[in-house]
Amino acid sequence: MLREPLWAWCALALAVAAGGSLLVRAGRAHVPRGGFAALLLPLPASSVVAVTVVGVVRGAPRGLEWFLNGDHPRHVVYVADTWAQGSLTYAVDGYPRGWHSLLATLWTLSGAGLDAEHVLRLLELMGAASLLLSASLALALAHTGHALAGRLGLSSRASIVVGVVVSALSLLNVFLANYQALGYENSLLAALAVVVCCREVLLRAGTALSLVTTASAVVVVAHAWQLLLPSVVLPALWCAGVAWRSGLGRRRLVVALLACATLVFAGPGVLAVVTGVGLDHAAEPGPDSPVPLVLLVMGLGASLLLGLASRDWPTRCIGAVNALPAATALALALSLGVGPLHYYPSKLLWQAALLSLPALGVAIAAAAVGAVRRIGVVLLFGRVLAVLGAVVSVYALALPWGAQVGAWSTVDGGRVVTALATPRAEEAVVVWLEGSPTTDSVTRILLDAFRVESTRARVPQARTTVGEECALLRTASRPLVLSTADEEQVSARYACDGAVIVEVLRVSPRTTGHR
Repeated sequence: MLREPLWAWCALALAVAAGGSLLVRAGRAHVPRGGFAALLLPLPASSVVAVTVVGVVRGAPRGLEWFLNGDHPRHVVYVADTWAQGSLTYAVDGYPRGWHSLLATLWTLSGAGLDAEHVLRLLELMGAASLLLSASLALALAHTGHALAGRLGLSSRASIVVGVVVSALSLLNVFLANYQALGYENSLLAALAVVVCCREVLLRAGTALSLVTTASAVVVVAHAWQLLLPSVVLPALWCAGVAWRSGLGRRRLVVALLACATLVFAGPGVLAVVTGVGLDHAAEPGPDSPVPLVLLVMGLGASLLLGLASRDWPTRCIGAVNALPAATALALALSLGVGPLHYYPSKLLWQAALLSLPALGVAIAAAAVGAVRRIGVVLLFGRVLAVLGAVVSVYALALPWGAQVGAWSTVDGGRVVTALATPRAEEAVVVWLEGSPTTDSVTRILLDAFRVESTRARVPQARTTVGEECALLRTASRPLVLSTADEEQVSARYACDGAVIVEVLRVSPRTTGHR
């Protein structure tokens, strides 16, 4: 996993405090809330968008290599399978596939098919869409931080700083690079839905737009990551309650209709997990999913303090939303007898840390305001902190570019793409590309995308030993090996009776250097 250096954390903490102090002091003159925000709030998100555009221009394999990691290949198979079925159904597989249905629709519009050309097009589409999820999340956090700061009385410029800093924090490796490299697309989608709902609570709870937005978010999360449903249902209930208490019959009718529609559209996703997957699935092991424990504790503490100090009920609602994933993680860990840093509980703690970023930014800015009013800011000290703030901002904005310089990559994209484009590749039982075991595993998983119409059987998802691969060849009706090696080398590696060797198109001996 990628981790920030210690200097970045120290400089970031100082920059947040100093930036809030300096701009609050400078922002005593009134600044229209939409002026600077329109230019500065999207800045962190624009860095991710720029990386996305560069990846699209570079194309496969180099612009796409970062995507060939973690769960992304499995998501590719789910999208291809959803496209082949022609609709979102949980009759066979209970895995939530709302996001995959959207991607399948976009793939259809751009030209879909189960051949190498169209599957590679799907990879490029999904790589761009996954990064745009993170860009949207950064933008949503910026506006939520801005809205929370303004609601609690910070000046316009200070609110903008809070929004930008909160958005920049979401670009740290622990939030962006690691979750993109791990392929947690549904987690990012669910987080985006919750953050959007939080902004509705802060700005326009009870309006028709807030009701539609929060109800839609409940449906999205129900078909993405059901463990986060409490954090999205609470804002929906809050907005519905505000509308209901307005006393207008028309609004009450809207609330009732949206509640019924939400239950109808969200129901299949929830039932699929309850009946087809079950809660015990959350006890299954998974890859190491890092949790920013320091930010988690600070963020939840800030949420609590803001709720108690402000006496503002929407702010308290947001604090409860932030805490719900952590509470769900602890309840899940206790009920299943696993540790709180186990795979699924750790992902919930990650959500809590991410959702608490706006509260943390506002709390630090508010503390800085108090310090400025009491003791002032020394000019030289302010300049030093301003420089630190600039350094940290550049650092945060540069982090997304790890996708295009190989920092996120764990496989040789050239070998994978060449293997997928090889005639009869979909018939292969075993993949050996003379690179890393991870490159072989990713290629093997992606081959399932070609076979979704013919079979629902899936290849082994984890790395396989030579003995396990040999056993697969012995039991296969057509034992084919997809390899960059010649026939003699493959025969020596897999001494299996009746093995038929398929040699791929030659891959350049130059690799990316990632293993």
